[in-house]
Amino acid sequence: MSASQEPRAALVSVQDQVTINRILDTNLGETTETESIELLMVTQQILSRVAQYSQPVREIQQVCSHPAEIADLRNQITILRAQTQPPPLVCDHTGYETQLTTLRNELEVARQTPRTAGTDEDLRRELDDMTRDAREASKEGRSLRTQLANALSLVARVAPPAPPQPEDRGQKFPDSPDFSGSDRTQLRGWIAQLRMVVRHTPSRFPDEQAKMRYAFNRLSGIALKQILPHVRDNGEIALENLPAFIQLLEAAFGDPDRVATAERNMKEIKQKNREFSLY
Repeated sequence: MSASQEPRAALVSVQDQVTINRILDTNLGETTETESIELLMVTQQILSRVAQYSQPVREIQQVCSHPAEIADLRNQITILRAQTQPPPLVCDHTGYETQLTTLRNELEVARQTPRTAGTDEDLRRELDDMTRDAREASKEGRSLRTQLANALSLVARVAPPAPPQPEDRGQKFPDSPDFSGSDRTQLRGWIAQLRMVVRHTPSRFPDEQAKMRYAFNRLSGIALKQILPHVRDNGEIALENLPAFIQLLEAAFGDPDRVATAERNMKEIKQKNREFSLY
């Protein structure tokens, strides 16, 4: 193929492409003669420039290889993305699925296991019985305390008076100290001293009223207020005897659990002795 017959490609500028598109969009039937002549002249100028800058297709293909390079770059990018993209995450829930299956099986077994009839009712009945027994025991305890108090009062009323003891004139007993009730631990010692004075000086206490009046005069504070409601206007104390007087004080200020208190005191003494032995 000769050079004159070799296919050529026109190089059209962007501005000329815009002009060609405007000419193609123009309806020549609606233009005036002057406008038609102008369009013809513009077209000739564009064709002249196209003919001037036209080149063989072979040369253009050799020079302008951008489309091929762009396609190659796109392929390379696709390959790189495929290589660098991390594999899809696959969560291994085998252990959890096993535990879930086990729990489901246990739940199904629990549902299918027949429940013992009356279990809750038996427990409720036992609880009611225990509550009732506790209440009855409390009532029996109160009844026993009342019976004991009545028995003590009856014994004190019917017991023969103790024979008068000769007064020990060789030894003079001082009056017992006052008991205020603020320190409960002093009650037993106060009662012991009171009995000792009454026993060894019988001439000072010819009857129970004299004994109780003496004991009343050795009280103060809240202990005095405990006995005061039993004192009549004539000075007599409205109690049977001195044991009943003492029993009233023990009920108000005595130690309700002497055994536990004694054990606790003994433990404290042993602890102090052990600490002393370290020295």
